[in-house]
Amino acid sequence: MCMAVSACKGDDDTTDNEIVGVWKLIQISIDPGDGSGTFQDVETDKTIEFKADGTLISNGSICTVST
Repeated sequence: MCMAVSACKGDDDTTDNEIVGVWKLIQISIDPGDGSGTFQDVETDKTIEFKADGTLISNGSICTVST
């Protein structure tokens, strides 16, 4: 499983930085592939930091949900 994150800038020149900051993984989606999945709580110290300059920092792989 791999997580993808993208961002777009609209025609207006507003600087909406709602995603900037440190985010902790607290849930993962468990789905057998038919859309019936649910989110399950996880205990991990995995974080992702989104910086205002567009860079991303993670304390682990962002392409796996293992701790």
